[in-house]
Amino acid sequence: MITLPLSHCSGLDTRQMWDDEDRWNLDTCDNVQILPGGSLSCRPALVKVCDLSSSSFGLYVRGSFLRAVVASGQSLQITAPFGSGVVYDGIGRGGSFNYTGKIDKVVAAETFGVGSAGPYGYIAILRADNGLVEHHWIKDPPVSSATYLSTYVSLPFTPGRALLKIQKKMCADDPANGYLRHCSPLDPTDWTTTGLAGFEAALQFVNGAREIVGFGVHRGTLAVIYADAVQLWHMDPAPANILPLEVMAGTGTGYPRSAVNVYGDLHYLGDSGFSSLGTARDSGQANYTDIGDVIRTLTAAIAAGALAVALFSQRRSQYLCAVGATVYCFSIYPKANEKAWTTWTLPVSVEAMAELAGVVYVRSANVLYRLDDTVGRDSGVATDIAWSWRSRELGGKARNSALIKSLHAIVPQCTASATWTPVCDGRTLTAARVTIPGGTRPIRAHFTGSGRRVAVSCSGTGLMRCDGVVLGAEVCGV
Repeated sequence: MITLPLSHCSGLDTRQMWDDEDRWNLDTCDNVQILPGGSLSCRPALVKVCDLSSSSFGLYVRGSFLRAVVASGQSLQITAPFGSGVVYDGIGRGGSFNYTGKIDKVVAAETFGVGSAGPYGYIAILRADNGLVEHHWIKDPPVSSATYLSTYVSLPFTPGRALLKIQKKMCADDPANGYLRHCSPLDPTDWTTTGLAGFEAALQFVNGAREIVGFGVHRGTLAVIYADAVQLWHMDPAPANILPLEVMAGTGTGYPRSAVNVYGDLHYLGDSGFSSLGTARDSGQANYTDIGDVIRTLTAAIAAGALAVALFSQRRSQYLCAVGATVYCFSIYPKANEKAWTTWTLPVSVEAMAELAGVVYVRSANVLYRLDDTVGRDSGVATDIAWSWRSRELGGKARNSALIKSLHAIVPQCTASATWTPVCDGRTLTAARVTIPGGTRPIRAHFTGSGRRVAVSCSGTGLMRCDGVVLGAEVCGV
């Protein structure tokens, strides 16, 4: 008799290959995540927090509140649902100029300076009526709904959609000239004062695509992102000290909102899958890592220009990248050197994500949700979350893959009732599936099927944690 143990799951690996080691990798999965130590669990549920104002846009965090932008100069702080911690920032342009019907989306939100009511906001919006990007500095709340206070920042250039705060400066792209613009460290509305503000001719270091698509942070440096390259810049409050450090060709992205700093490295979704810019230990230079090679068959189907929204949750230790209703979850546990991909299918499309006090919030249309690991059903859905996974086939060198193995038992350690199905030499033996109730201790059940390489698929609903499974087998031929 031989045993084939599945423990310490390494997540998805959809590559068409196998090695001689028997690891607990997943061929397929949906709505599961990897926990510390390699256990599997159901993805968190989407729990409704509140209905957002139908005239609001975006989702971001500032001053210990979740925030969104409204088109009126009146801040809706008084009428906001404080039980959910949401505050609406009103924008205006002086006089009677009304932004109603003129906002398409919030493309970036940062902070600059602090007042008696907390940090001030610096926001970039995309206009729906003319397709242009505007900057707004929300320094003080408006005093009445009839007052359209001016939050508009008059710039000496037409900005693109890239905006990022670093080293006491707002940085923005100037598409018409290919410049990297930066404001005064003293005043975010000042983009012209010599010795305080200015621009860098980033275009002169470009060999491929010429338009800046986004910004990121890599080990404290500014990452200027193009479609096919990333430039790293040392930023400083004094413009004279700003200088280019490195150009990484062939590492860009068409999904700029997927670029997130993860433990100092820059993670993002590129045209060839998920990538990371880290730092080589020997040289100290940036190095490129293809962190998404194991799921490239999945990400290859993402349409060019699709909205990919990413967030890194330190509390969850997860890089989450949502494309529509699909979430690519990269669980990262540095102390144990564990990294694993899984995927989720949500009942709604994700437009924005933000994290406040360790809780991840999701905006879809005008509804605000939070991720909750203690609930097995999404709000507004009549059934529990359906989850599934299938292991890669076992039976390599350690088990002699030339021998036929006959399965006779399965011993899962799973807290949820689940349907377990044998997979032998690529054949899913649905007639031999068994349903095993969940429990806190391993449960043994009869399991049948034979083949040189064997695997198991598992499916169920609701809250689940699976710490491993052992397949019992006998060698029965060659």
